[in-house]
Amino acid sequence: MKCPKCKAENPETKKFCRKCGEKLLLSCPQCGAEVLPDDEFCGDCGQNLERAAATKEPAPELEGERKYVTVLF
Repeated sequence: MKCPKCKAENPETKKFCRKCGEKLLLSCPQCGAEVLPDDEFCGDCGQNLERAAATKEPAPELEGERKYVTVLF
């Protein structure tokens, strides 16, 4: 699980980030409600969390560097 504050990788069993101490929250991919790590379905919308986790594709990582650009019209 990735920390929302410092983006450090943490084990799924942890409740707080190992690097910054931020509370780690799991949320439903459909409605955004907070869910517990052992929940199989969202308590608010009924989304199957096991199936949603299996079909979720990882976000592509950015390559290269970011540069600031000034545009004049």
